[in-house]
Amino acid sequence: MRERTLASRPMRRLLRRFAWYRDRLAAMEPGEVHHRVREQLHRRVDRWHPPLDPVPADAPWPALPLPGPAVAEPAWRTLADEVAAGRFHWWGTAWPKVNPPDWHLDPTTAKAWDQQRYCFDLPFRHLDGFGDVKYVWELNRLQHLPALAALSATGDARAAALVLDHIRSWITANPPWRGINWTSGIELGMRVVSLVLAASWLPAAARTDADRRLLVATLAAHGAWLARYPSLYSSANNHRTSEALGLWVIAAACPTLPRAAEWREIARTALLECAATQVLPDGIGAEQSPTYTAVTLETLALAHRIGRLVGEPLDLSATLRSGAEALLWFADSAGAVPAIGDDDESRVISEHPGREAQIARTLAVLAAELGDADLAPPITVTAPLSGLIFGTPPAPRPGPIGEQCFADGGYSIDRRTIAGRPALLIADHGPLGFKAIAAHGHADALAVWLTLGDQPVFVDAGTYAYHAEPGSRDAFRATDVHNTLCLAGAPSSIPAGDFNWRSKAAAWREPGHPWRLRHDGYLARFGAIHERTITPTPTGWQIEDQLFGTAGPWEAVIGFTLDPTLEALTHGDGWQIARKGQVILDVHCHGPLALSVDPTPYSARVGHRQMTARLVAGGRLAAGDMQRWTITV
Repeated sequence: MRERTLASRPMRRLLRRFAWYRDRLAAMEPGEVHHRVREQLHRRVDRWHPPLDPVPADAPWPALPLPGPAVAEPAWRTLADEVAAGRFHWWGTAWPKVNPPDWHLDPTTAKAWDQQRYCFDLPFRHLDGFGDVKYVWELNRLQHLPALAALSATGDARAAALVLDHIRSWITANPPWRGINWTSGIELGMRVVSLVLAASWLPAAARTDADRRLLVATLAAHGAWLARYPSLYSSANNHRTSEALGLWVIAAACPTLPRAAEWREIARTALLECAATQVLPDGIGAEQSPTYTAVTLETLALAHRIGRLVGEPLDLSATLRSGAEALLWFADSAGAVPAIGDDDESRVISEHPGREAQIARTLAVLAAELGDADLAPPITVTAPLSGLIFGTPPAPRPGPIGEQCFADGGYSIDRRTIAGRPALLIADHGPLGFKAIAAHGHADALAVWLTLGDQPVFVDAGTYAYHAEPGSRDAFRATDVHNTLCLAGAPSSIPAGDFNWRSKAAAWREPGHPWRLRHDGYLARFGAIHERTITPTPTGWQIEDQLFGTAGPWEAVIGFTLDPTLEALTHGDGWQIARKGQVILDVHCHGPLALSVDPTPYSARVGHRQMTARLVAGGRLAAGDMQRWTITV
């Protein structure tokens, strides 16, 4: 029996891989198929002959004209202590205490990726026994180096030695086109930023001529890779933006490289295209995830700043402004946004490893870059590294008040003070995600998110994993863990692999009715349209859910996932929602469905999950039957 089980693992892995390629191919237009074939030909040739140009022997040290720090920040000294002791942490996970770290180690399984294997031969999506590859990639973005280099610029010799030791170690352990760290363009783009920022602050006295030749050659290899394998067509999402930024940074820091001028123009075109496609006209990120919008805006802001620094202006100000204005509508009183769609805590510049106030810092960066105090976040942000690059942000400003509909992105938002507390309700009636694969969207059509002050109330299930644990990716994107109606246990949009969808629900707002929302995700399979009407009241909101169609009645479940810090106390025809014994919200529910409080999975960050409470109404709904929710702050 054991032999049969072991023998079946490679077959299951092969079947998963085949299904992924089948579904990915189905999402491609003819032009993309041609592009992918050409890309595969390049990969076959490059196995033996990577497109590496000779690097000029006299190429200068790669640097950007950035101001240096006046003082050593305490956070930088703490980081230096951590790195010197070999302590590295991301997503609450600790690496083995080794300095420099093992650049290929998966910290969740203690297994190491083959560092000599051709990068495109590594099946990171379909390999059993390893954790999520994003752990390894996160470390290899080298985002701890810029802060250490800034510390070294204040005269800290230990910090300078750490930076150079890690750069030398990484380059030695990661020859071009070999190993897991050369498989994904976004990782190369992020790493280029880290290397060049670190190089820009590293004192000249600390480095050698051999260091110069080594670093320039490595950046040239990154540039060749990024220009050779662009993420185009359905993959032209935040990956493409990061790749373009990487090329833009290399061209700015290494202008004497043979292809620097070519890379600069490729990057300029790509950055302008990404600004036009990845941020919709109303400022909503096309990937339908506020945190991915933030990292895209940070990417564009850095490109904008570098263009100004090196005399190559890149006009992205209109996109940056509209994106910042939209983010402000989503941000609560602490400058945080609800987790809508995927969130992997990505950022371009890392003030410190681990969780940051990402949205607030992004807003501070945008306000500083555009010189607009109205874009400042509602809290003071401590971000000395970003401040060196973009300047001091303006003082905090309160967020907007009122109702706002983002017609392009498909969100309606109500922001006001209720019972003395800032209240934020967001409703989704937009597309599933960006382009054909909608890679970072969730099956959350007509879902709502609720925050009171800085307390999340109705929350998204989270992301949990991208490539690890088969099945978990779909489970956390499914409809039955989001704050909306689920029919017959089926998702409103059907997944097809970790970053793809077989069918996508179309959602819309009824003309003339700003809070009457519908989607057709269940029409083809069940003959049903879900309609949700939201009515703001003086003390909160009323939400009415109905199904329309000719089949019916249908098995339906409507649920609202509570933040784990809250508890639901049964009270009459509904619940009282309390935090530490204090009731903050009343929820009453009327209609044909039976009420319960059920456990549901929740992930606050990648790699971590727990159970939390979910308010549920379940049973059978006939056409026109209404389930009404009354929410009172």
